[in-house]
Amino acid sequence: MKRSFWIALAAVAICTACGGGIGSYDEGMEAQLDSMEELVAVLEGVTDEGSAKAATAKIESIGEHMAEVAMQMSELPQPDAQEMQALLEKYGKRMQQFQGEAVEQLMKLAKYQDLMDAYTRAMANTR
Repeated sequence: MKRSFWIALAAVAICTACGGGIGSYDEGMEAQLDSMEELVAVLEGVTDEGSAKAATAKIESIGEHMAEVAMQMSELPQPDAQEMQALLEKYGKRMQQFQGEAVEQLMKLAKYQDLMDAYTRAMANTR
């Protein structure tokens, strides 16, 4: 579980821009971070088996969006070292904040099998 989280986070840092009019790495990183924050918000609402099952469709939808963004980003030219450094500076604090908030919520994956299954399917599509 923790490995999947770090893989997904690394993909956001490395990946590039995409869908819905995204045409730059900057826009792509913004979209991916928005999606990851939305995922955490969905997990925050999970308090029992019923809410875990109810969250699975939303988690899979978020994963589909992230996959679309990643695909479109992969079609963009790679940013050079200077551009990547600027992106890391721009989004670094937000990424660190996300990490702190996400760890607690991602622990719910171990508690609810439906969530783990949905998360696994969602993240499999983002590669």
